[in-house]
Amino acid sequence: MACTISLAEGQFPQDTERFTRWRIVDAFRRELPEDGLTFSPALILGGATAEVNADATEGTATGKSNVIAASAFASGDIRTLNNEQTLRVEAKMREIVAAHLPQTDAKIGFDEGYPAMAATLPARS
Repeated sequence: MACTISLAEGQFPQDTERFTRWRIVDAFRRELPEDGLTFSPALILGGATAEVNADATEGTATGKSNVIAASAFASGDIRTLNNEQTLRVEAKMREIVAAHLPQTDAKIGFDEGYPAMAATLPARS
């Protein structure tokens, strides 16, 4: 299962909110772990501008070290043991993304990728 997150951010009154887009990826890292689940952010791109190609395998970004990045993109892969776990993880990811900070916008999408698959003995070694 492939997932894509697109984030856009406005101007904030507090410096601590500058990196709000990474809060989502960090929340995935902290809140998603469970047995049999793997989550891999494969491409993360951000800057004053950030553009990704049609199949989300590469992109370009512009920016400066003293300018808050206005947009960001992340794509990755989740692997689950069964369809119930897939639905649960997708729901949790949607919940995390929906809780973005005020004056920001975040969206997540899921594409069919690898199906859920129970662990096998060779996979455990």
